[in-house]
Amino acid sequence: MLSDKFTLRLQKYLTYTLIGTAAILFVFALGFMTNFYELYLGGNADMFDYYKRIQSLNTVIFDSSLYLIVLAILHLPFDFHKKSVSLFGVIFSAVTFGVNLSNTLVVNRLNTYFARLHLGIDFSGLESYDASLLPFQMTQIIFMVTIAVTLFLFVVSLVNYIKEKRK
Repeated sequence: MLSDKFTLRLQKYLTYTLIGTAAILFVFALGFMTNFYELYLGGNADMFDYYKRIQSLNTVIFDSSLYLIVLAILHLPFDFHKKSVSLFGVIFSAVTFGVNLSNTLVVNRLNTYFARLHLGIDFSGLESYDASLLPFQMTQIIFMVTIAVTLFLFVVSLVNYIKEKRK
């Protein structure tokens, strides 16, 4: 069985990791459209239409990052970084995971849709550009990391809560 010190330390590190990954997601959301701005505004009408449509993906990524950063910072008043949390803290971490999972599912669906559209655009009018899916792949990776962190934080806080109740 895991020691109390180890799981409490893990909970502390996961709390700060969640805040860090939320901040990374926020910065990523701010810069997501930068590459597309230069690429599509200089292209043809189809490219400009795609640019306007992909704004919806950017909006969802940005909104998701705001939700996650607020929820991550709200873990601090519940003392996730200091001690075993109460039942309300465990419920709060479950809600954080649920909100993040819901947002990730929406983002991944839109991300896949726009990645397919991106590959279907004719870039022959642009010099030396190969269609790259890097921004879409980075989106998936960052959101999967946030899912892992929120899930692990929920599980560890639940384990610490159960341990505390058994004492």
